[in-house]
Amino acid sequence: IKPLILGCDTKQPKLIQICLTSVQKVVEAKILNVSSASSLINTLWILTEAGLEELKVLQTIILIVTTTDVVKHQLLAKVIHIELFLKKIRFIIQHVINLDLLFMKCVND
Repeated sequence: IKPLILGCDTKQPKLIQICLTSVQKVVEAKILNVSSASSLINTLWILTEAGLEELKVLQTIILIVTTTDVVKHQLLAKVIHIELFLKKIRFIIQHVINLDLLFMKCVND
């Protein structure tokens, strides 16, 4: 899984998509161990903070949590934190869009 994590570290969107798709296949094959899961979740956290491939990150996290039993304790806490962070970003974006629409309506009236 190390080459896939290194691919994600490049922060190039096309490469990240390919790597996360491959990571998902590794997870589905149930060959992810605790050490690899830890490295992967740290990488997913970095991608989330950078605002890269949020949907693919979320899909990968859900797959890891639902198909493996390697995410426990601190790893589970970090996964939950990533999910809450992504939810907060979507909430803020939606409010900005709503405010923009409201502003445009006020200007046009």
